[in-house]
Amino acid sequence: MQGVQQEAIEEIKTLIANTEASLPNAEFGVANVEDIPGYDNGSLEGSALSESEYETDTEKPWALWQALTSNEALVETAIANLSTSEVAHYGGDGPETYGRALYETATNPRVGWRTGARHEIVMIGDNVPHTPNVNEGIPSGLQFTEPFNDDFPTWPDTGEELEGKWGIPDTQWKAGESLEFHKTLQKLSAEEKPLAMVDYFHTGQSESSNYIHYWEYWAAAAGGQAITAEEGARSLDSKLTQVIKESAEGIPPCPPGYTRSPGLPCVLIPTTPPPPVTLISTTTKVAGSAPTAKKTVVLEEGEIEVEDEFDEPGTADDEGYVDDGASLARFDPNSQAFSNAPGAHQAKAKKCKKGYVRKGKKCVSNKPVKYGRAALSITRAGRYKLRIKPSRTVLTDLKKVKTVQVKLTLVFTPAGSTEHITRVSYVTVHYKPKKKHAKKGKK
Repeated sequence: MQGVQQEAIEEIKTLIANTEASLPNAEFGVANVEDIPGYDNGSLEGSALSESEYETDTEKPWALWQALTSNEALVETAIANLSTSEVAHYGGDGPETYGRALYETATNPRVGWRTGARHEIVMIGDNVPHTPNVNEGIPSGLQFTEPFNDDFPTWPDTGEELEGKWGIPDTQWKAGESLEFHKTLQKLSAEEKPLAMVDYFHTGQSESSNYIHYWEYWAAAAGGQAITAEEGARSLDSKLTQVIKESAEGIPPCPPGYTRSPGLPCVLIPTTPPPPVTLISTTTKVAGSAPTAKKTVVLEEGEIEVEDEFDEPGTADDEGYVDDGASLARFDPNSQAFSNAPGAHQAKAKKCKKGYVRKGKKCVSNKPVKYGRAALSITRAGRYKLRIKPSRTVLTDLKKVKTVQVKLTLVFTPAGSTEHITRVSYVTVHYKPKKKHAKKGKK
């Protein structure tokens, strides 16, 4: 962003003036995002610094330059400071600590969010976050293939958000708390701090480096939306003013085979028309109500049966993931290599690479694993059951480990609407073998 920073700074000043004119009593704050000092190509090179060294390093995963204030002069001074030598303007590699920046902006008490006021986070960037799976939740037709071939040969793993305070004053992060990017987006949505994301597109940049459709899905998960701003176009201020006022103008067209309604991410155009639905009400329903969870039962062979009550017709899609991929077995747990018995000698065990954890004498992938998926057409209000069967690979692992935690994400789309209602729940699956039924003899 260094090459276009001054352009963005000037446009942000205009944005503030435009917003103040249309939204009285608005306050603004300024922060910047780069990376953890020394974090390059998905790993922390060399020795970690002390907390005091992180505090004084010019490269920071997140730095607050101005708490929320109505004093426009203070905000402009803070924006101007982003061009000084006190900011590293680097980040080590392409991906940045966007997840940590969003987490700190939402939770750090120094930001000064006002109780009872509407909160919104505006982030301007030109890359993707550090996360074990960049493509999680992105439709296959919108995914890029290894855009970081040189730096990240294991794309879509761009390195995990590392745990640590990194010299950030008053951080609310505690050891053991997950900083996984997608969980941070869910946190923003739950706390009603929507994300207005600007994907800055540089002159001469390859189309394969424009991540707007990724950011559309991520911003939508946080209750907001994303737009593009092109270098030299001088349209950032006007576009952002519209986004803040919840307008969809400025969102780019979808790729072939995809469509959108205003403000929503691109969705695949269905190949078959939806079933006919008779609407009794004469009032147009813009957004439906969330289905009511009634019962979740684990059946034989790891099959999960979810019963929900739907107040209206629509489509339901329930997908299960094992977030902690290491809880599954990728090799025989009875083998000698898996042994982790008390007193076992492991002093010479090597440290596992990013995205892997140690199980006995082996490093096992901890990346999320898809458990299974079920979809259903809701023709009328009532109770419906969806059955999610584990994939063949997951079932093989489940038979070995016996118990796993599964994250279920139900997406309900009311008939006649493109609004998506999402509900996340968790279920512990204990493996139950299929019962053998005795054959009845002929009389």
